[in-house]
Amino acid sequence: MTWGLNIAIYLFLSGIGAGLLFWTVARCTLAAGNLETDTTSPWLYAVSFVIIGVGALILVADSKAGLQNPRAFFGLFTNFGSPMAWGTLFIVLVLVFDAVGFVLSRKGDALSGSKKRAFSLVGAVLAIALTSYTGVLLGAVSPVGLWNNGALPVLFLVSALLSGAALGDLVGALTRDALSLGKTRLSAAFATGGIIEALVVFFLLVVASSNPSGADAVARLISGDLAVPFWALYIVIGLVLPVVLHLAAGKRKVAIYLANATIIVGALALRILIVAAAVPAFVSAI
Repeated sequence: MTWGLNIAIYLFLSGIGAGLLFWTVARCTLAAGNLETDTTSPWLYAVSFVIIGVGALILVADSKAGLQNPRAFFGLFTNFGSPMAWGTLFIVLVLVFDAVGFVLSRKGDALSGSKKRAFSLVGAVLAIALTSYTGVLLGAVSPVGLWNNGALPVLFLVSALLSGAALGDLVGALTRDALSLGKTRLSAAFATGGIIEALVVFFLLVVASSNPSGADAVARLISGDLAVPFWALYIVIGLVLPVVLHLAAGKRKVAIYLANATIIVGALALRILIVAAAVPAFVSAI
């Protein structure tokens, strides 16, 4: 596998797609009987499916699997001593769940009561497993201090849930459904999530600095060749701006949607920077 831009995009797509799935099943559970008029859920399941599917194709191409090397492709499913095999399994299960969810949501009241809650619980567990795996995958590269860090899966989980909710909000705005995630009362939750992500990032950088290779990667982010995109794209645009916009948005939907768009930009920038900081050759390759 090439640890470059492709893997960063794969991590982003898997995270935001799984995050979107998490909030899709959450909103279906909380909807309590209104799903027969819900036109947003099918779109949410479909968008999650497409995003994660594209990420899976990038993974297959990057690992030189598929038709060129069928044995390597089969190994993605069978070598469960590797985080990649678990990740591949999670991706397949999430894609199947998205497809089933899409069909059921188009039927409106196909599931109700305890069955709907059980279905949503399975979806939430799969979504959290996939988002957490994206951090564990990098952690399997033990010599890299920034990656081999217990805070990284937590950071990717928080970022995925935030960006997934932000994407769901934007999809809900396009469908103009009453059950969309785009409600002013969620602004405080988005802002709180952004603050939590900032705290996890701080903890990640502090812990990574205790390792020689991690300290070099952190230095590249804080004051080195990656400092400008780190502070401008991730910290300012991806963290600070969304928090400020959500806190000041009130009922102004345009401000809310702009804040959600910047959350997504920040989520992509985070993964590119985390990969780039630990792989010096990455910068010269893009």
